Amino acid sequence: MEPNFDYLITGGGCAGLSMALQLKQAFGDEIRILVVDRVQKDQNDRSWAFWSREDLPLGLSKIVEKSWQHLEFKADGWDKAVPIAPYTYYFIRGIDYYRYMNEQLALCKNVFFLQAEVGAVAEDGAGPYAVVDGKRYYARWVFDSRPKVDIQHLQQAGSYFMWQHFRGWRVRTEVPCFTPECPTLMDFSRNQDGHPTFFYVLPYSATEALVEYTVFSTTLLPLQAYEDQLTDYLAALPGSPAYTIEEKEYGKIPMTNANLADNRWPHVRSIGTAGNAAKPTTGYAFLNIHRQVATMVEALAKDNWIPEVKKATGRLAWYDDLLLHILSHQPAQGAAIFTALFKNQPFDRILRFLQEDTHLGEEFLIFKSLPISYFLAAAFRHPYKKQGALAWPAPLSTLP
Repeated sequence: MEPNFDYLITGGGCAGLSMALQLKQAFGDEIRILVVDRVQKDQNDRSWAFWSREDLPLGLSKIVEKSWQHLEFKADGWDKAVPIAPYTYYFIRGIDYYRYMNEQLALCKNVFFLQAEVGAVAEDGAGPYAVVDGKRYYARWVFDSRPKVDIQHLQQAGSYFMWQHFRGWRVRTEVPCFTPECPTLMDFSRNQDGHPTFFYVLPYSATEALVEYTVFSTTLLPLQAYEDQLTDYLAALPGSPAYTIEEKEYGKIPMTNANLADNRWPHVRSIGTAGNAAKPTTGYAFLNIHRQVATMVEALAKDNWIPEVKKATGRLAWYDDLLLHILSHQPAQGAAIFTALFKNQPFDRILRFLQEDTHLGEEFLIFKSLPISYFLAAAFRHPYKKQGALAWPAPLSTLP
């Protein structure tokens, strides 16, 4: 039986669209690709902000809405705003990403989109398939970007799990009250309520910004709880300015040391957040997703095979384990740990550390500046075991 398509992608978001475009760039117009999503991506349902010192992949610099050369961190009674060279901090709106990627794919032949509900993804004697509105669609490979999180199963298996969940408002104030040249990466100055909570401010101008309330916890909040916090935060700005809400967004990102990827089927691969692309302790995923996809496409082109998607290993993954242990057992210490990190370390080193681009000597200096007793207790529970490094993510410079 001939497959319906060469590649079938579930989910038309960041991971799915990146995979479709990079497959086309690698293999040309002859391959047939189907992208299935239950919703049409015509709303600004999310945004991505990230730092990089490399050129952005896939020509994405064309859709950067705003970029900055400074970042700020705030805690109770203390704040720090510094330049972040050689990095630049970028902001891309979800709707701009969807439009751009779809415009690029529209220039390619044999790319098909279907708005429908995806059920099971599996493989039988005829090959891998996805059940779409009750019908099986076969392909040579299936890429599944739908996150599947069974919290109870993960916790029973001994893994740590919590959500990074947030509500954001894009607001416009009647008088200037933002510093347009400097985003606030984390503002821990408000009441912590027993677990890490912070505000995140991306200023587009002196009167316009994206303001997010973010929480690290195992349970999600009622929507009104986020909105109340945002209301209070904006009311506390100098002069209590009047404002209008122009857009709203909501998100939740899994923070876990478990392997979220589904490796049961030989020719089905999980991608994006579903494929462990989000860093467990920060939720940063945008560039990781593009690196992951590039590595998979390169493997296909070279060997006609993609290795199973595994969880990252090595000392950097161990650091994530330690912090997840602390945030799970002593969540009230989260703000103190992040404050010590930003208070005692240069921003460029912090950004490289969060991007997993530091050497052992720098990591020693970082941990030396943190409340070490918490990490020693966590290390006692989770001694380091050296494991083989994964082949991905690839260096950003290898992306097309």
